[in-house]
Amino acid sequence: MKKSVVHADGTFDCLTAPLQGKLEDVAPIAAKIGYEALQLTIHEPSKENAEEIKNILGKHGLSVSSIATGLSYTKDGLCIASGNEDNRKKAVQRMKEYIDLAYTLDKAKVGIGAIRGRTSDASNREEYDKQLYKSMQEILSYAAERDVVIILEQMSHNLSDVFVKVEETAEYIRKFESPYFKLQLDSIHLYSENEDAYTSIVKNKDIIGQVDISDVDRMCPDGNHFDFPSLIKALKEINYKEYLIFEYRMAPPQNAALIGFDYINKLINEN
Repeated sequence: MKKSVVHADGTFDCLTAPLQGKLEDVAPIAAKIGYEALQLTIHEPSKENAEEIKNILGKHGLSVSSIATGLSYTKDGLCIASGNEDNRKKAVQRMKEYIDLAYTLDKAKVGIGAIRGRTSDASNREEYDKQLYKSMQEILSYAAERDVVIILEQMSHNLSDVFVKVEETAEYIRKFESPYFKLQLDSIHLYSENEDAYTSIVKNKDIIGQVDISDVDRMCPDGNHFDFPSLIKALKEINYKEYLIFEYRMAPPQNAALIGFDYINKLINEN
């Protein structure tokens, strides 16, 4: 299993990035801990300098595992299932810009979390589903051209009212029968929805594209709340080769990026 840590540039409040600050300052810290990549939290992808990002990370043997797109919804209100057609088109265009950036960054994965919005972004669930399907056709077609994988995150009910359960999310992904559409699981959402991590992973081993590591309340993983041993056991059984993304608060404890890494790495190395 490869390991990646969420990075945020420190210009906005973030409870999901153990490492925050300028990329050039964070990269050597991540590499020293033992991470192989960073997940980047990006607002406006067209304004990013991909070559500069690659150069900074490359100096430390790091790459980009994936790109989080949620700021486009939380800051700009763009939703790929919006009942407002102009908003939907802008959201799809933004997703294409994320895909372009990901392509340049050695084909990093692109996440769909908050940018899928809520059913209230459309007039009703039927319209929401129609708009989302239309958008996903465009997004997946574009992603296939760029050889970039899109990952759809199962999210807990306090953050979304669609794709809250693993089964629902997996079923939607399978409908498209696309090798460029995968499932993103996050331990905090599995916990919040009373999903069994072991079963969820084993049952959906063919479509899992990313697994996020976070303890309850976005705290550093320590095994006192969520059953991380069971999650790691399942991933080892399915011979998971993709990234584990460490996605939680910077503190407490101090040096959470290191402490969480050491805890999970120990589980991975146990027989």
